[in-house]
Amino acid sequence: PRLVELLLHDSNTVRTAALRTVGNIATGTDDQTRYVMGCGLLPALEKLMESPLRKLRKEAYWTISNISACGKHEIEEIRRLGLFPKLVEAFSKETNDEERKEICWAVCNAISGGTDDHIREFIRLGAVGPLCTMVSFHSVKTALSVVEVVERILKIGEADKNDDGINAMALLVKECRGEQKLRDVRWSAKFSDDVKNKVGNLLDTYFPDD
Repeated sequence: PRLVELLLHDSNTVRTAALRTVGNIATGTDDQTRYVMGCGLLPALEKLMESPLRKLRKEAYWTISNISACGKHEIEEIRRLGLFPKLVEAFSKETNDEERKEICWAVCNAISGGTDDHIREFIRLGAVGPLCTMVSFHSVKTALSVVEVVERILKIGEADKNDDGINAMALLVKECRGEQKLRDVRWSAKFSDDVKNKVGNLLDTYFPDD
């Protein structure tokens, strides 16, 4: 509990050290993650997301990404505290690659491990656009995670098709230049054959006539 209290200390040096320590605990077992959450971690992280210091914001997003990787209950807690819209807003506005990467992982973990309702909320909040910009991100691991998340979003669109048989999520991904980003990955030399084959299957399934 004391470490969580120190996240709101007046000294930036103290806050940074406490945040790194708490973040490391949150990367441990699910029980360890739940313990620090029970100490009021998420409300403290919400305040740090608004810090004028990039380093503190980046560490806060990194810690949230670790929490969102824990499971549906933890993702629901993040949603319940109103952090979904704040994550999407930061994702849309941030231009620094390292900070965007941490936000991206927080969103991706929440979508890949969340419920269909969690995914639909991220879609409603506008997460598809910034996600599409990360499809061909220079970090291959991050790009692969985004591709997998885009696939889950497209599957939601497939399940929600109306009588006209149109996948609204495929249209949205295309509008956000996600389809073109996927095609860029398919022919990029920096991605492995496994990644390019995965992307190829995605394109063939959801964008067969383009």
